[in-house]
Amino acid sequence: TTYYWKIQCFDGWDYNFESVSRRFNIQLDTSPATVPGKPVVTSTNVIVYSGTGYTKDSWLQYSWSASTDPESGVAGYNVQVSTTASFSVSNAVFSVSVLGNVTYYTLTNIPLQNGVTYYTVVRALNGAGLYSDYSTASDPVVYDNTPATDVSVVYDGTQQGVDLSYWNNSTV
Repeated sequence: TTYYWKIQCFDGWDYNFESVSRRFNIQLDTSPATVPGKPVVTSTNVIVYSGTGYTKDSWLQYSWSASTDPESGVAGYNVQVSTTASFSVSNAVFSVSVLGNVTYYTLTNIPLQNGVTYYTVVRALNGAGLYSDYSTASDPVVYDNTPATDVSVVYDGTQQGVDLSYWNNSTV
């Protein structure tokens, strides 16, 4: 749609100084950005199990595929962490807005509880202030701050108490 404005200037005695007519092309954005991709744990610094094994530290980094919005562009993302994959305001334990069209975020100082499973979702914000739907929830991440069992001695021999310091196999 094309809109037109006519601007007229008057002095204090209602004298018309100038009449100007200009054409402005304004594109209205009434649709949200596309839904971002499913968040994936790309780096971790907490004790977590994310389907491939356990690691330990104090932050989580997620990445996702970018949203697009041809009308007003992507202005940022909203990242939420929850204890259920179904997500609602009542079960979100952490929420943050990220400005710019970035495709990752590092969660730091998040209030994780031992033994609890967490999920993350992302939604995009376009330049018109409209949010997309939430992404598919990330794979579950289980926080575990239980210390590992202390192993005092490891033997690499075939008999208990026997430790091999050298092994040679000429058939290899």
